[in-house]
Amino acid sequence: MNMKDGGSIDHAFLATVTEGLSQAQWPVVYRCIADLYAHEVGYRLMTISAIDIQATAPVRRLWSSNDAVFPVGGRKPLGTQAWRRTVLDELSVMVCDGEAELAGAFDDHTMLRDLGCASGINVPIVVARRVVGSVNLFNERGWYTPPRVERAKQLSAWVYAPLLASCHVREEASGDRA
Repeated sequence: MNMKDGGSIDHAFLATVTEGLSQAQWPVVYRCIADLYAHEVGYRLMTISAIDIQATAPVRRLWSSNDAVFPVGGRKPLGTQAWRRTVLDELSVMVCDGEAELAGAFDDHTMLRDLGCASGINVPIVVARRVVGSVNLFNERGWYTPPRVERAKQLSAWVYAPLLASCHVREEASGDRA
């Protein structure tokens, strides 16, 4: 575990993340962050996405806890109008509880339901008032209480460096936009 008994992040976690960033080992870094989210917030499914609203398929999955169903590198259009309003316009966390709310926010809600997920949160990663990515967590109905949502927002600070660095390195290598 990446946490000490008192809840602080241990040296091994910091060393692994630092080394992963310096060596562009994004899966290692994202796995550490996912372990932190699992310990602090909990999830059945977690993904981390880059968002480039100028791209044809603006959402690109950078990491997934279930690569078979939600593969890394997968692209998709932006979410529903409710999702766009909350995440992109208001720069707020999208919180859904129950299948009806998930269906109103996510086009892939049936896949989420099939994984046993009936609640979800999307935490936007915002730079200069522009959403550049999101942390996406899904679990059983009622899981994402206000304290868990707040903790998910706090932990999103760990996503900024690897998300921005991995997109920057990818752009340099391919000339492509995230």
